[in-house]
Order: sequence, then C-alpha cells, then structure tokens
Amino acid sequence: MIKDVTVYLDGSDADESRIEHAVAVCRRFDAHLTALHLNMLPSVVVAAEAGGPVAIDWQLQDDAIANGNVAEGRLRERLARAFSSAELRETSMRASSRRRWRRRGRRVT
Repeated sequence: MIKDVTVYLDGSDADESRIEHAVAVCRRFDAHLTALHLNMLPSVVVAAEAGGPVAIDWQLQDDAIANGNVAEGRLRERLARAFSSAELRETSMRASSRRRWRRRGRRVT
C-alpha cells in the first residue's frame, strides 16, 4: 500500500498533469501528497566592476525569487483545491548547482 506520494513541480504547464496524476494515486490509496517546487535561479557569471554587473546579478536573482514566489502561490491554491492532504515544499537552486549535482551522479530534474 502506498502511504506517501511525492511530485516534482517547477511552475511550468506540465505541473497540471503531474498534480492530476499524483492526486489520482493519493485518492486511490488514501495517501499523503508532498509536492516539491524547485525554483531555478539564474547563474550569471560576470566580472565585478564598480558594482554594476554584481547589481545586475542580484536583480536577476531577486526577479527569479519573486517569480518563484508567484508560482508557489498558484501551486498552493491548486493543491488545496485538488487534495486536502497536500503539502508543498519549496526550494531555490542556481542552475550551475544543478549541473554540479548531475556530475556527481545524483539526478536532479
């Protein structure tokens, strides 16, 4: 018997299908649903000159975090409508970190 179901969400259009399938499995087995939302932050490599490029890097990161927060809010609402026993966990990661994890043999999608 399945007690827990975990589903990966990234804020894309594919999330709807992922949620539907995960909820169907949870309902079938009366299981708990945990959704993992990964917010990918931009990896910008720039030469720091008088703070200009660094400021751009921080602005890109702040924008990505804000967009991730909006996506997280939509996902929370969607999960609440679909399944009462759902939990959403969110984390942010730089794209360059994702590549390092893959090289170490861990699969991060």
